[in-house]
Amino acid sequence: MAKGSSQNKTSASGLDFEARLGAAADKMRGHMDASEYKHVCLGLIFLKYLSDAFEEKREQLLFGFSESARPEKAIRQKLKSLRP
Repeated sequence: MAKGSSQNKTSASGLDFEARLGAAADKMRGHMDASEYKHVCLGLIFLKYLSDAFEEKREQLLFGFSESARPEKAIRQKLKSLRP
């Protein structure tokens, strides 16, 4: 029975948290119309997408190569073989 009451507290605090987030968003928006504010929100969402995509590609480039197949080593070896 105690378990059920703790779940109710969690869901109630979750609703309170959502209400507080909504109030904070309204306060940040100020007197701006919602149709104008959507441009700000969509811009922030797009920047978040770009940031996540960049980090993913960066990790692929940094950790995607094994130590034996590092591109810097291959380039150096190729340059050494081209020298007379």
